[in-house]
Amino acid sequence: MTRWTFLGAALLTVATALGLVVGTRQLRRSPPAMPPTILPAARIARQAQTPLQPDWAAPPLPFALPERATLQQPLEQPTGAVIPHHLLAAELMARTYARLDPTAYQRIILISPDHFAQGFGDVHLASAAVDTTYGLVPKAAVPDALAALPHFTIAQLAREHGLYLHLPFAARYLPGVPVLMVAVRENADPGELAAVAAGLAATSTLTILSSDFSHELPPRWAAFHDGTTIAALMAADPAGISHLETDNRAALRLFLELVKRQGSQRFTRWEHANGDTINPAGRYETVTSYLTGGYFPGAPEPQPGLSLTFTGDVMLDRGVYAESRRAGGLDYPFRAIPRLLTGDDFTVINHEGPMTADPYHAPGARSDSLIFNVDPAYRPFMKAADIEVFGLANNHTLNRGPAGLAETRQLLTEAGGMVVGDPDQLTEPLKLARYGQTATLFAIYDQNDTDYIAVGKRIAQTPANEFSIVLMHWGIEYSPRFSQRQQQIAHGLIDRGADLVIGTGPHVIQPIEVYRGRAIFYSLGNFIFDQDRSAATRQGLLVGVRLNPDDVTLTLLPTTMRNGQAMLAPTGVATTTMEFLAQTLVGEPGGSAGLRNSGVLKLDW
Repeated sequence: MTRWTFLGAALLTVATALGLVVGTRQLRRSPPAMPPTILPAARIARQAQTPLQPDWAAPPLPFALPERATLQQPLEQPTGAVIPHHLLAAELMARTYARLDPTAYQRIILISPDHFAQGFGDVHLASAAVDTTYGLVPKAAVPDALAALPHFTIAQLAREHGLYLHLPFAARYLPGVPVLMVAVRENADPGELAAVAAGLAATSTLTILSSDFSHELPPRWAAFHDGTTIAALMAADPAGISHLETDNRAALRLFLELVKRQGSQRFTRWEHANGDTINPAGRYETVTSYLTGGYFPGAPEPQPGLSLTFTGDVMLDRGVYAESRRAGGLDYPFRAIPRLLTGDDFTVINHEGPMTADPYHAPGARSDSLIFNVDPAYRPFMKAADIEVFGLANNHTLNRGPAGLAETRQLLTEAGGMVVGDPDQLTEPLKLARYGQTATLFAIYDQNDTDYIAVGKRIAQTPANEFSIVLMHWGIEYSPRFSQRQQQIAHGLIDRGADLVIGTGPHVIQPIEVYRGRAIFYSLGNFIFDQDRSAATRQGLLVGVRLNPDDVTLTLLPTTMRNGQAMLAPTGVATTTMEFLAQTLVGEPGGSAGLRNSGVLKLDW
């Protein structure tokens, strides 16, 4: 049973109650006296002396909400709250609303993604008196500064679940407090969001972000992404959320702009759940994550931490390029993983080959040509997939000569990427930092004349409070076991101060070793390549690195590919991969069970 089966049933129940869906056919619903548009502020003021009548009668929830008296309430009241909008998380929604004291607020601002891009603007307002099973949600006045913004019609409001599903909870736990609803499109202009925040900011206001977080991901990978999200919520920086995996980054940005203007950037997390933890019997393969928390008066309290994702080899020429052209677009290799690499601070790939404007490409979908050249037109799609860091220390980046390598660096950096490594020499490492935590990334191509004494000396110069990672391109191609040379190099790197070694090059997954408390991933296999020749070369491994001041958590996720397109490994393949890694794990007593059961290794640092 997938999470969507359960959630789909829940949403269908609600949609049927709303009278919006019968089978798969959407119906128009036009209650008597429903106005064609939501009333502007001036008209609301003129009606203030008449009895308040609902503009829309919201249908009942398919369950009863708990009594407030049964839930513990904090003494301090937040000025901002993060609350989900999936009814799978209804209990979390209720518990969060039950924390709130209605006497503390004169207005609620409810911010939601504009899930269906309704209307014609980046930001839409909705202000309506809505009748619910738990009472009337009063109409909120629209600030004069925002009177020109487009307004949702009642029909549009009835379609936006990020708004209407909150209204019964607001009526039940915050009775009599007017709600001004705001729907935000994903790509809304940051300048417009700042202007809207300025127009909305006011005292005695509770601002609610209606949002879910990691979507359609295996539970452990969702948890890895959620760690990055929680760190960003703690930092409360409106400009620092472009890497998050969330419903809608623009809605989150507007919310953080508002709590910043309210002087309330001190975040307290209340609950964290997903489909698996809410309904353990579901055994979901993929889940959505739910976070609740409050923002209180005070400065942000960011926690040091950094998250990185490492993938198997990536090669976008030869057969992958041919398949992309055949499939109608260079987004093809990434189409099946729209959220997989979003949600960390940085994703690091071994970029197998140069990228130049020269029109040459390795010919044929199954050519044996070993001279690669990646089309620069792939760059926006790599950026959209949230790939930020490109390792260039491998045996193919000189396929177009030194000038081609220089052009590769230029093209990738012009597109906003970061590059590290060189196939012929040791280069300066790349510093990756977030919230006061820094990782130093080296990229090395193992050749007979590689000067590992110089490498070791350079690693030893890394400050003790920085986490040293070495991205190695090495090993025997297609061998499922690491070589003695690989192990000697890895041990030497760790002896000289490396904290993590990540290997690429063999094109198949190789075992993991823990040496002196430091992890060595000898090979992550293939992530995007044209080597469909065997099951082994189709498989890859993602490693999610969550770096904290005192420990590092390594989350493993098997991937596969079909005709050069990356995707999550099916359950059976993923289980086989994790079993192989558990059985062949070297040097970590008891670690095999952790890999087999949770796909996670946690090591002290």
